Amino acid sequence: MNSFVGLALTWGNSVLLQHRDSSHGLRDADLWVLPGGTVEDMESLENAVRREFLEETGYVLDAPQLVAMYVDQRRRPLDDHQIWFYREAYDGYSQISCFEGQAMEFVPLTAIKFLKRPKYLDSILSLLLIDQEDRDEQPSST
Repeated sequence: MNSFVGLALTWGNSVLLQHRDSSHGLRDADLWVLPGGTVEDMESLENAVRREFLEETGYVLDAPQLVAMYVDQRRRPLDDHQIWFYREAYDGYSQISCFEGQAMEFVPLTAIKFLKRPKYLDSILSLLLIDQEDRDEQPSST
């Protein structure tokens, strides 16, 4: 089984999404997805998400938190993919570039439903962001 990683970089009520290239045969071609990619042989999941995110955005992650794993069975059963999803809050000042794909944008959560995206993205985002919302709503202690 092939392993992949993805990361939801959040900024307020928005999440960074990548508009994939439209190349024929590319997984999730021309769809909006979380930045990420393939886990190399003998590479830890955290190192993979740090490397892939840096390669695609130029952004150095601080402390990515593993939140969910999804088994993508859209292709032949013997070609299943495990996708490990992380999240982290944007630091608010570091530059983010688009080194892969057509675009890299912070998209408001309310606007994601209007984008072309893989079917699994909505479920994964709800898992990735629910704990973040709970923390954001917690009153600060004084």
